[in-house]
Amino acid sequence: MQDVTRNSYSLYKRETGSRTIWYVRFWDDETQSYSSGRSTGQTAKPAAHRQVQKWLAEGIPELKKRDYKTAQNRLMGAIAKHLQDAGVIKKGEIQDAGEIIKLFYAQVTNTQMSSGEGFVAYLYRFWDWNGAYVQGRLERGKTIGKRYMEDCRKRIE
Repeated sequence: MQDVTRNSYSLYKRETGSRTIWYVRFWDDETQSYSSGRSTGQTAKPAAHRQVQKWLAEGIPELKKRDYKTAQNRLMGAIAKHLQDAGVIKKGEIQDAGEIIKLFYAQVTNTQMSSGEGFVAYLYRFWDWNGAYVQGRLERGKTIGKRYMEDCRKRIE
């Protein structure tokens, strides 16, 4: 088998709204494949090359781990504000996360949509195999499985 010389990294771009961000994948000799992509934070290819060269010279910085607790607290705060605005709870009233979710679920499932249809009824119609969503996907040549549809309907209950 012939040895193939690989570049130590590969750049590619992703369009994010109105900006183009350059990403890098590093070659791993051990696995004989490129790593997952990582943003260089650069919008120009030459700047992305310089960023990668800097990382190769000084060491690739550790990725920041996602703080799920912070994300959960932010989400709970947003839901609590929604419940306050809807008059379900009073401002400053302390609720634990489980209670907030129960109140939110009750409030959302009992709310009628602008069409007059209840939210739960809408979800059942949406996840119906013969409904407009699924049939529209199939007509556009997209795939969707019956098991997936059944699982989505079970989650409503």
